[in-house]
Amino acid sequence: MKIKVPNYKVINTTIEVDFNLFESFSVQTKNEIDSNQFLLSLWHELDIELGTKDGTCPWAYLPNRYKLKRNLLSFLGIVDTAIGHFYVAISYQKKGDIDSIHFYSLNSSEDYKKRIKGLVTKAIKNSKKTRSYTVTAELKCIFQNLFINNYTGNNFKFYEQNKKSKIKFKVNSIDEFEATQLTEKRLRTLTAFLAIETNIHFDFDNVLISETPNIEEYNTTSCKHQEEVVFKDTNENGKYFIDNYPIYDSKLLISSKGIEFLNNYVFVEREYNNPKIVRSFLQACIHFQKGLASENAIIMPTAFMSEEQAFAFSPVGLFNKQAIINSAMTFYLSSIEVLSFYGSQQSTCKMCHQVQYKIGQRVADFIEEYFNNTLSKVFKKLYNNRSKFLHTGESSSSNLNTHIKPMIDLTTASGLKDYGFITVNINGNCSGVNILQIREWTSYCFRRYYRKKILINPTHNNR
Repeated sequence: MKIKVPNYKVINTTIEVDFNLFESFSVQTKNEIDSNQFLLSLWHELDIELGTKDGTCPWAYLPNRYKLKRNLLSFLGIVDTAIGHFYVAISYQKKGDIDSIHFYSLNSSEDYKKRIKGLVTKAIKNSKKTRSYTVTAELKCIFQNLFINNYTGNNFKFYEQNKKSKIKFKVNSIDEFEATQLTEKRLRTLTAFLAIETNIHFDFDNVLISETPNIEEYNTTSCKHQEEVVFKDTNENGKYFIDNYPIYDSKLLISSKGIEFLNNYVFVEREYNNPKIVRSFLQACIHFQKGLASENAIIMPTAFMSEEQAFAFSPVGLFNKQAIINSAMTFYLSSIEVLSFYGSQQSTCKMCHQVQYKIGQRVADFIEEYFNNTLSKVFKKLYNNRSKFLHTGESSSSNLNTHIKPMIDLTTASGLKDYGFITVNINGNCSGVNILQIREWTSYCFRRYYRKKILINPTHNNR
């Protein structure tokens, strides 16, 4: 079989190559994580053994896929080594696996086959062999002098240094390239989880990665958690409802269950191998975090004031507040949509046999499980408003100008313009809902969800 591949000598041109000319080497990895760890190991060995002047093997990364007679072929691109250019591909029958890896060269001597085979064999053997790295990073939020309380887990710790909130954790990886990838995943996952755990949007900065052969031990310390000192919720469905932010004694608190979640599913030693329910939850957290980021666009950063607590936000961009509210609401409702999809029962249309998702009802059912039927109706109305905005561009809230003057608006539940909030009509009663309420209701449900559906059942079979 002939396949078209890029011509490394002439930009934007292709050549035909008989796939039978590729040299094949058996790999036999059986899932995405093991396959990627093998590939990282192989590229690491290539850099060491066949690196060019700067000690690495640069790639012209040009992914493509072909269907062969018995399996599939993914063309990776062209790698430049000290012994020539190589066209590289992998073949497999099941996505995520690698049955074999294939090399072809127009400008290398015959002895390359033996050298590549040796590197493939070594990469298979060493794919689980890792080095230890320590990562430190600053965690920044809208409050200039608010610090996360000191917490220590199995592989991480929060601490304060030079008037900054910092996180330190360890990762194991094949080399610094993989350590960088894993670090970014950890920090993005951490900040997304902190969003639902604290109602505060965090960014990370000044990330440092260093190899540490004798990595320090992270001994668990005893310190205050949210549930111990702050939140005695009056909601009949459970505790830990957060009004505003979980701050106590001038420190931002995380719950003991939050630390347990970070231990089990975020700060693992190498690549994530989380169950599907955890992956779905973290994807939903990312949507929620984006909603918080949208909210931050309408307030100025302010110093956190204590004795005992003060939040003096300064609104900015008043003429753009409508779009910001719409964006935040869209992300919050989308986060519930993502999470409610996992484990939901879908019906099929009797006429066309297509799956009927009934997303609005699914969102409402999710809210009812953790609150009550009345609030579930509110969220169903909000979801309809969100859909109207996405599909027609019609806003859920009017521009908030420097002076509010009541006016008629036939598109709202109240029949009057919504200024900085959204009115909904439930059972003939009209009430206004602001974005802060939507955020706090949503994050409350998320916290209840991971404690009830994830931590209470550590062995998940659905991956």
